[in-house]
Amino acid sequence: MDWDQPIRRRTLLKVAGVGVATYLVNGCSATGTPTSTPAPASTTGSAPTPAVGSGAPVAPKRVSAVRMAAIRAQGLFEPPNAFGSNTGPAGQQTSYLFDSLVQRDSTTEPLPWLAEKWTLSPDGTEWTFTLREGVRFHDGETLTADDVEFSFQYLASHPAGQLYTTAPQVVKEAKALDPRTVRITLKDPFAPFLNNVASSMPIFPKHIWAGIADPMKFNDPKAFIGSGPYTLAAINAADSSMLFVANDDFFLGKPYVQRIEFIPVGDDLLALKAGQLDVAAPTATTGLTNDVLAPFRSDPKYVVLEAHGEGTTALHFNLSKGAPYDDVAFRRAVVFAIDRQQLVSRFLTDNGEIGSPGFLPTANPYSTKEVEQYPYDPQRAKTLLDQAGYREQGGQRTRPDGSPLTVMLMFGAPSARVAEFLRGQLAQVGIQVELRSVDQGTANQLQAAGNYELSLVTYGGLGSDPDFMRRAFGSPDQAQFWYKAWGYHSAEFDQLAGQQLRAFDDQRRHSLVQQMQRIVSQDVPIMPLFYPTRYVIYVLAVFDGWYFTPLSNPLAMNKHFFVTGQKTGLAIRQK
Repeated sequence: MDWDQPIRRRTLLKVAGVGVATYLVNGCSATGTPTSTPAPASTTGSAPTPAVGSGAPVAPKRVSAVRMAAIRAQGLFEPPNAFGSNTGPAGQQTSYLFDSLVQRDSTTEPLPWLAEKWTLSPDGTEWTFTLREGVRFHDGETLTADDVEFSFQYLASHPAGQLYTTAPQVVKEAKALDPRTVRITLKDPFAPFLNNVASSMPIFPKHIWAGIADPMKFNDPKAFIGSGPYTLAAINAADSSMLFVANDDFFLGKPYVQRIEFIPVGDDLLALKAGQLDVAAPTATTGLTNDVLAPFRSDPKYVVLEAHGEGTTALHFNLSKGAPYDDVAFRRAVVFAIDRQQLVSRFLTDNGEIGSPGFLPTANPYSTKEVEQYPYDPQRAKTLLDQAGYREQGGQRTRPDGSPLTVMLMFGAPSARVAEFLRGQLAQVGIQVELRSVDQGTANQLQAAGNYELSLVTYGGLGSDPDFMRRAFGSPDQAQFWYKAWGYHSAEFDQLAGQQLRAFDDQRRHSLVQQMQRIVSQDVPIMPLFYPTRYVIYVLAVFDGWYFTPLSNPLAMNKHFFVTGQKTGLAIRQK
């Protein structure tokens, strides 16, 4: 991608419901016509200086540019603002432009960001934030508590991307008390507020958005003006390429990484090997095999970061379809019939972990191993099926009414080999499986609509705040995720899920979430089959600040280290 060539053709595309222009943003007129081009991109840079002496961090040398693969979720372009971002990676891009009240780093504690301090009322319903002085939007206007109040109000009354739906659900009112103080009143206590709202909710300028009646049609360059550490210099909806340039007037000082380039490539790892990218973060749910990793592990030019996986390919039972899927004995028998360790060995070459019946992987600090376990045991599966009335006749199971027991398994193309494996495993205990292959986008749509019997579903984010379990397994008014457990209801689970929302003592909340895991492990409406190991592979000479953010997005795209050059804390510097 040659960012020095002006984009001469302005094309408006209606993508994901948003009109997005192909244009250079900085230096644009309101109509999107470029008046200048960005400075040439440099792909050179230096790794951070190692810590010396006492071990105190030493500021790294500035990095001219970091090149990453352009992001395209299920073939759709997601513009970097609250009204177009629906996936974690797109949300990270949005955060480069729009700041939040607090920020995450490599620890589990939130950092002051737009807010320098905050307090919580004794009843857990009022958060009061004190903003930093001197924070400005990209157009020079001062960011005040009025902008924070407006952002919460505007998102509550206008449709936003799926990443930003939590705030309207839990916030009753945001009120500016003075230019630097804002009080956020919640409908009910919400323990994960700092992580699920305050660290992700984008604050955008009232003076721009107050006059926008339909944010989904707002395609002016002003739509990308925030207070963040980067400005959007170029964007192309056709190939999802973007260019972010450091905001020299950022309130924490000029970011260490001066340019972030998202470049369209066919394959992340091949592009990294060819020198087109400086980092590759293959999808956390697909997994990498040893033969793919070998060239990078053996070359000192690269660093391979790895961590416990938080993406999964999971087997979903649709309980709303009735028998046999609403029969817990049947579901347990199916899980006993699947050799999950062989799945990890065969498809991930042991670069991953078997799925937990409690849903949360070890990547999540709230996970527990004290859940119901289902080691591979086909004989036990047969016994359970016999006891539940699914008799075997000539290798074929029948339902209690005598009709053949045949189940339909839906899957997207990337899961084809896993689907074939499951069919063979279940055939060994007499369950006949018909396979229904659809493209991945269709698979996700059918899953979200509950139009399946059994399905293989691939998704990530299981390392984030565990409240997502409430939205995946809760009763219908709580279960909101597209991959929710259709037809599942447990009054005990709902009670615990509600209690953990009000548990501000972390030890107490851990205990409640662990009990939630034990319940779903016994009922198994969803069985994660495996968690592929997460990988980030990068060129050492360009930038060595990459890390995985706990309880957050699985990709190493956190703006914190682009800004500070450190893995933890804030290095507030002179501008």
